Amino acid sequence: MAGGRGTRLWPLSRRDRPKQFLSLVTGRTLIEDAYERVAPLVDTSHVYVVAEEDILLNARPLLREIPLANFIAEPAARNTWPSCVLGTLEIVDRLGSRATVLVLPADHAVENEDAFREALAAGFRRAEEGAIVTFGVKPDRPETGYGYVRCGEVLEAGPPRVRQGLEFKEKPGEETAREYLSSGDYLWNSGMFVWRADRFLESMRGCYSAQFAVAKNLKRPLAAGETAKVADIYDKLEATSVDYAFMEKLAAFEVVEADCGWDDIGSFDALERVLPRDDRGNIGRGVVYQLEGVGNIVLAGGRRPVVLFGVDNNVVVDAGDVVLVYPKGAGQDVRRVVELMKKERPDLV
Repeated sequence: MAGGRGTRLWPLSRRDRPKQFLSLVTGRTLIEDAYERVAPLVDTSHVYVVAEEDILLNARPLLREIPLANFIAEPAARNTWPSCVLGTLEIVDRLGSRATVLVLPADHAVENEDAFREALAAGFRRAEEGAIVTFGVKPDRPETGYGYVRCGEVLEAGPPRVRQGLEFKEKPGEETAREYLSSGDYLWNSGMFVWRADRFLESMRGCYSAQFAVAKNLKRPLAAGETAKVADIYDKLEATSVDYAFMEKLAAFEVVEADCGWDDIGSFDALERVLPRDDRGNIGRGVVYQLEGVGNIVLAGGRRPVVLFGVDNNVVVDAGDVVLVYPKGAGQDVRRVVELMKKERPDLV
């Protein structure tokens, strides 16, 4: 899934350059990193990219190994649920209803790629046996910016361990997050899933019949290439996440524990967990000079150097045409800044 605009990573992420095309963790873009992680698992002909047309146009030059026909254009950006429905139906049309579909966002970071692929392989195996599977990440801190999955009995000891999924939990407050962490029964919801296509459709019919009826109507125009008809029906799919629309409604699902150094690069604050720091806890990219400061994250993307002196725990992002500065920890609120800029300076968004 390569849609989304990454507003919390403004001003680097823009309308014409969303976050999946940023090089934040490695020398490659996030979407290239996502492809390289799965390339050893499946033939390139079985890798699909789902997003709006303008995003696909930017993705194709970066992912030349993937066949052109495997870039699936969404008629409009409508969150991850419609994207999952569209991608799964396209794969059914091409590979049959017994195809096993792994759903991955294009903008995550993973430290241990071998462990990541081992978790995906376990999920594939469980899905081929008929399970609807999500991947949970063992929390190492009381994170309030992620959703959680409550887990039950162990189905496979692993590694990686497979557990019965009980319920999804919204982003908690800090006290609740600490309780989740200490209990050992909660994993972070990674937003990654795997299902056999026929089981996905059967489950949708059972737990969300109204959306199943919409999906069923998509099959013929998709197969016939009737783009206007597809767009009209696509607009009837609920514009929400796959978690809310589908996973939370399931009577039964399984969770594969992915202990792989996973992170969702949702804001600049997350870079503190994936990039090297100096002996004062500072992170600097580009031409950056820091004196006496502690715990700063500085990204100098313009031609000029960025100099910090005597300030602590700030995020500074120089995009060349605009500079963003905020106290570390407030990354979730950058959306508010973007809303302001849409009104005052839409050319910078």
